[in-house]
Amino acid sequence: MKIKLLFTGILSLFILFGCEDKKNDESDNTNDVSIVGSWSLDKKTTIMDSDTTNVENFSYNTEVWTFNDGGSASFKDTEDTIIGTWSTTGSVLHISSNIDDGDEDYDFLISGDELTLTSTEIFTNGTVYQKVLEFTRIE
Repeated sequence: MKIKLLFTGILSLFILFGCEDKKNDESDNTNDVSIVGSWSLDKKTTIMDSDTTNVENFSYNTEVWTFNDGGSASFKDTEDTIIGTWSTTGSVLHISSNIDDGDEDYDFLISGDELTLTSTEIFTNGTVYQKVLEFTRIE
């Protein structure tokens, strides 16, 4: 009887912790489908060491970023279209494109029809540079 209880207890722990690990692994490797769609860039803010250095406001649909199901993406402005791919891990959006230095990682936050992307770079001298992009969903 003690062996059956011990076996049942060990099996229960294995199932409990084994399933939890698998669940976390799957969620970390799955693209966040809430980002799928087209987004119009509204505002770009650059910040250097906590001081706002530049704010650009954009007209509706001047620059549109589109994230497709399956991980393909396009980035269009009034002159060019850039083709790329996207993926997410947790709250980090990774974008690769066909231009020089075309890989970027952003922390992302979606709230309703608003998307905020934030990239942070720390230079060797300790200077912190942030770029904050604010979008509105259009499709």
